Amino acid sequence: MGQIVIDIPKKANRRYILDDPRQAELLISALELSAKRVKTRHTKSSPQELEDLADGRAADKATAEMKRTGKVYKWEDVKADLGL
Repeated sequence: MGQIVIDIPKKANRRYILDDPRQAELLISALELSAKRVKTRHTKSSPQELEDLADGRAADKATAEMKRTGKVYKWEDVKADLGL
Protein backbone atom coordinates (compact mmCIF):
# COMPACT_ATOMS: atom_id res chain seq x y z
CA MET A 1 0.00 0.00 0.00
CA GLY A 2 1.34 3.43 -0.93
CA GLN A 3 1.12 6.77 0.80
CA ILE A 4 0.72 10.38 -0.30
CA VAL A 5 1.82 13.15 2.05
CA ILE A 6 0.39 16.62 1.48
CA ASP A 7 1.77 19.58 3.42
CA ILE A 8 -0.70 22.45 3.55
CA PRO A 9 -0.17 25.92 5.02
CA LYS A 10 -2.91 25.38 7.58
CA LYS A 11 -3.19 23.37 10.76
CA ALA A 12 -5.22 20.36 9.68
CA ASN A 13 -4.64 16.68 10.26
CA ARG A 14 -6.70 14.22 8.26
CA ARG A 15 -6.18 10.66 7.11
CA TYR A 16 -7.99 8.98 4.27
CA ILE A 17 -7.93 5.44 2.94
CA LEU A 18 -8.72 4.83 -0.71
CA ASP A 19 -9.52 1.20 -1.42
CA ASP A 20 -10.42 1.75 -5.08
CA PRO A 21 -7.27 1.89 -7.26
CA ARG A 22 -9.13 3.84 -9.94
CA GLN A 23 -10.09 6.57 -7.47
CA ALA A 24 -6.49 6.68 -6.23
CA GLU A 25 -5.27 7.22 -9.80
CA LEU A 26 -7.80 10.06 -10.25
CA LEU A 27 -6.56 11.68 -7.05
CA ILE A 28 -2.93 11.40 -8.14
CA SER A 29 -3.79 12.85 -11.56
CA ALA A 30 -5.51 15.83 -9.92
CA LEU A 31 -2.51 16.40 -7.67
CA GLU A 32 -0.10 16.21 -10.61
CA LEU A 33 -2.07 18.99 -12.33
CA SER A 34 -2.40 21.36 -9.38
CA ALA A 35 0.39 20.69 -6.87
CA LYS A 36 4.14 21.05 -6.83
CA ARG A 37 5.79 17.64 -6.63
CA VAL A 38 8.56 17.28 -4.07
CA LYS A 39 11.18 14.66 -4.87
CA THR A 40 12.75 14.39 -1.41
CA ARG A 41 11.05 13.07 1.70
CA HIS A 42 9.86 15.18 4.62
CA THR A 43 10.65 18.56 3.17
CA LYS A 44 8.74 21.58 4.29
CA SER A 45 8.08 24.61 2.18
CA SER A 46 10.19 27.60 3.05
CA PRO A 47 8.45 30.85 4.01
CA GLN A 48 9.52 32.24 0.62
CA GLU A 49 7.92 29.31 -1.22
CA LEU A 50 4.69 29.72 0.74
CA GLU A 51 4.67 33.44 -0.04
CA ASP A 52 5.32 32.74 -3.73
CA LEU A 53 2.43 30.27 -3.83
CA ALA A 54 0.13 32.79 -2.13
CA ASP A 55 1.22 35.48 -4.62
CA GLY A 56 0.48 33.14 -7.52
CA ARG A 57 -2.98 32.34 -6.16
CA ALA A 58 -3.68 36.06 -5.65
CA ALA A 59 -2.59 36.82 -9.21
CA ASP A 60 -4.83 34.02 -10.55
CA LYS A 61 -7.74 35.37 -8.51
CA ALA A 62 -7.16 38.93 -9.76
CA THR A 63 -6.94 37.74 -13.36
CA ALA A 64 -10.16 35.77 -13.03
CA GLU A 65 -11.89 38.80 -11.49
CA MET A 66 -10.66 41.03 -14.32
CA LYS A 67 -11.93 38.54 -16.92
CA ARG A 68 -15.26 38.25 -15.11
CA THR A 69 -15.88 42.00 -14.74
CA GLY A 70 -13.81 43.40 -17.60
CA LYS A 71 -12.61 46.11 -15.21
CA VAL A 72 -8.93 47.08 -15.38
CA TYR A 73 -6.89 49.67 -13.49
CA LYS A 74 -4.17 51.93 -14.86
CA TRP A 75 -0.84 51.61 -13.08
CA GLU A 76 -0.66 55.39 -12.63
CA ASP A 77 -4.03 55.38 -10.81
CA VAL A 78 -2.95 52.57 -8.50
CA LYS A 79 0.32 54.38 -7.66
CA ALA A 80 -1.59 57.58 -6.96
CA ASP A 81 -4.07 55.77 -4.69
CA LEU A 82 -1.19 54.24 -2.73
CA GLY A 83 0.69 57.54 -2.54
CA LEU A 84 3.69 56.27 -4.48
